[in-house]
This record gives sequence, C-alpha cells and structure tokens, in this order.
Amino acid sequence: MEDENKKITDYAFDTVDKYVKILSGIEKRYLKEKIEQLSSKYNSLMELKKTKKSAHEIDSMFFCFEDLPPT
Repeated sequence: MEDENKKITDYAFDTVDKYVKILSGIEKRYLKEKIEQLSSKYNSLMELKKTKKSAHEIDSMFFCFEDLPPT
C-alpha cells in the first residue's frame, strides 16, 4: 500500500513539475515578445527624435503598458 502511495505521489509531483516547466516557457516567450515590441517602439521614438518630428507625431507613437501582465 505504501509503495502504491509513493508511486502516486511521485507521479503527481512529476506531473506538476512538468506543467510548471511548460508554463514557465510560455511566460518567458511572452515576456520576450513584449520586450521586443517595446524595444521596437523605443527605437521608433528615437528615430523620430533624431528627425526632429513635431511633439504631436512623437505623442502619437507613445505606447502604454496596459497589455503587460501584472507583476
């Protein structure tokens, strides 16, 4: 009986560990995509700044952090 309980417990821990690794990978990929998006927007703003665009044009390029997950 104890051996069967140990097998069940081991299986449960292995399963949880597997899903934690999967979710961690998804989170890392999501954050990498968001960093790339923010980097692209930052580079666009720097290009506008170099070309001395109007404040209105720069404001229209400004981004917000609404779509980022809560920390």
